[in-house]
Amino acid sequence: LQPAHTLLISGPNAGGKTVLLKTVGLFALMLRAGIPICVDSDSSMDMFENVLSDIGDDQSIELALSTFSAHMKNIAGVLDDATLGSIVLLDELCAGTDPVEGTALAAAIMDKLNQRNATTVATTHFDTLKSYAQDNTSCTNGAMGFDATTSRPTYRIHSGVPGSSSALKVAAQYGIPPAVIADAKERIPEGMRRLSMAVEALEKAQEDAQSERRALISDRNSAQKAQRKFEDELARLKSSEE
Repeated sequence: LQPAHTLLISGPNAGGKTVLLKTVGLFALMLRAGIPICVDSDSSMDMFENVLSDIGDDQSIELALSTFSAHMKNIAGVLDDATLGSIVLLDELCAGTDPVEGTALAAAIMDKLNQRNATTVATTHFDTLKSYAQDNTSCTNGAMGFDATTSRPTYRIHSGVPGSSSALKVAAQYGIPPAVIADAKERIPEGMRRLSMAVEALEKAQEDAQSERRALISDRNSAQKAQRKFEDELARLKSSEE
């Protein structure tokens, strides 16, 4: 996370995107209050003056606010208050409206926050917005991991790559009939199907690489323990010999 920069998180529904935003916001507030946060010893985090967020749904019949208009009302206030030293957390940025207009508006909002030197974390399912982030130096894509074999989230972040929404897999997991899922797959344009498959393959390759890395670290730790044990035994034998 950096000032004048946006981390755009994508990935499946129920994959942990909103949990991520709430965790970052909670840690920022805890740190300001002097409360230790649960992180690795080599981690670092800025002290943010403002924690600004648009998370959840504030639609209201009484106030004549739809889901989208409620978000816009909230984000307008965020744009007014965001400055250097602010962290901005935006969940499903500009969802709930036409995807073309929503993507354009979301990109403009991210650019404005970057211009105001805020540190921004946003989540999205818009493929066009993921492409925008990939081509924009002031944005970084991040993907919430998803185990394609078990259809379960891994709650790990892969930086630098967009995530697949895996909407059909999630829908099937929650009881949508297989015939409906198959029909939906046929309706997806071929190019988008290939892109989705490529992203899923990349996610799986990254998960495999992470698993191999953890296994190598475990093997290295075991080897180091064996080396120390050998050295201790060698020292003991030399002492005994003397």
